[in-house]
Amino acid sequence: MSGRKLGDGSALALPPAEEVRLMLDGVRNWPTALVTRAGLRPYPFVAKLRDGRREQINDLGDLLLLAAGWSRYVGPAGAEVAEGPFDGRAQVQLLDGWRWSTYETFVRQDYSVFPVEGRVVLDLGASIGDTATYFAARGAAAVIGYELDSRVADTARRNLELNFGLDAISPGPFEIRTDRLTGDISALIQEAHDMGLGAPYLKMDIEGDEYAVLEETPAWDLRQLAGLILEFHDGARRALTALRAAGFRTRIIRDHAWHGTRLGIMAAW
Repeated sequence: MSGRKLGDGSALALPPAEEVRLMLDGVRNWPTALVTRAGLRPYPFVAKLRDGRREQINDLGDLLLLAAGWSRYVGPAGAEVAEGPFDGRAQVQLLDGWRWSTYETFVRQDYSVFPVEGRVVLDLGASIGDTATYFAARGAAAVIGYELDSRVADTARRNLELNFGLDAISPGPFEIRTDRLTGDISALIQEAHDMGLGAPYLKMDIEGDEYAVLEETPAWDLRQLAGLILEFHDGARRALTALRAAGFRTRIIRDHAWHGTRLGIMAAW
């Protein structure tokens, strides 16, 4: 993200074009939204949305999700549910989904690189099931997700059930497991191949363990994937080195500084 210093020593953040478009399309008082996003005035402020709603905006995530037409409500047992449009579906609903990753996944569509329709997607680091729901909504024939936190994994299963029905959950086509996966994932890749749905895709967001997976899984087995997309948590170089050594072409999708390191997303095929 670009930035420059103002005369008073504060920083002016220049919003990415995709955020500017969202604000123009979704917010009637978009000048206030842009000025706040740029750091020239503090949160909160009241957004006058083009669909008629007036909503208090407490941070950037609020602003972008609301501008994109998302809303939130209190569901069963007091659980907060985020709800919003996605690619022709009436609505996507996510328990505990009012978070930045929902914007990344469903609005910005950071995982839209590959055509997953009819394929198996291996989702390492499934979190609340937002990416599993995203891949399923895009037509993946099966999703095998892994999330170590059993409570978060339960939320992921509930989100898949909320969007696709109880029959979709294992032994249906969508499954969330709580096993720890580190290092060689050859057996998982083979399991996905044995489903007879073509070469699988792999998504990884496993908080730094992605490097061990790429370095310890034999190159031949990695090459059985149709493609992979991963979040890197300590710079791109180590992941790029492993992927290129395995014969992949690569592309950095996003890359930004964060507390002394670099985070981002890359694709390989």
